[in-house]
Amino acid sequence: MPGTNSIQAQPAAGHSAGLPAHMLIRMILVPAVWAGLLFAGAGRLDWVRGWICIGLFAITAFACPAIAGHYNPSLLEARRTFLRKDSKRGDRILVMSLIPLMFMLPVIAGLDAVRFRWSSLRFVFVYVGSVLFVLAIIVVTWTMSNNPFAERTVRIQTERGHRVITTGPYRVVRHPLYAASIVMWAAVSLILGSLWALAVTGLVAILLIVRTATEDRTLRLELHGYEQYAMRTRYRLLPGIW
Repeated sequence: MPGTNSIQAQPAAGHSAGLPAHMLIRMILVPAVWAGLLFAGAGRLDWVRGWICIGLFAITAFACPAIAGHYNPSLLEARRTFLRKDSKRGDRILVMSLIPLMFMLPVIAGLDAVRFRWSSLRFVFVYVGSVLFVLAIIVVTWTMSNNPFAERTVRIQTERGHRVITTGPYRVVRHPLYAASIVMWAAVSLILGSLWALAVTGLVAILLIVRTATEDRTLRLELHGYEQYAMRTRYRLLPGIW
């Protein structure tokens, strides 16, 4: 989910866009596939932590697009296309590297925390992870509600009037979507109680940090006004650090 910067769209008063069929199918299919991988790795269905994780996934899979789609109806249609002809080649590679890791994580978590018990985190981490997960999803939803050009890959969307946005979470960091994604995947690993899943999250975080750096460089070079915005909003992902 890229944090491509853009101007905020103002929805018409009282407007609420219905979710398109392709989005509804994805909202059902992705959590279902993820659940299948999770419990296949575990080798059993009576895994409470697994069901808590899937429940959170399922709820947010519906809530996030519904809320973001209300404020930015065009965003759901824009995100329907995964890769575009003018998507940056380096970003395509990073995206295609991230996807398998995100689907490896549930398998590894199931194998680790349940089937073979290589590692185990106390149940208290379910509460910690759940709070972090909800906070991360709030930031994701807030970001997508402010940014109608948050497409799946990095490109300069000249045909859509791509401009710099400075509202919402973009007042704090320049790439809030990536920051929230790192927290979300770490939270999932805590909920599932798997240190090996946390290791996979570390790889995801590294790729997202690289993606942040390459996208930021692209925006500085190609998006008018972004350099000035970057001088005002100094940090990319974590306030006070980077």
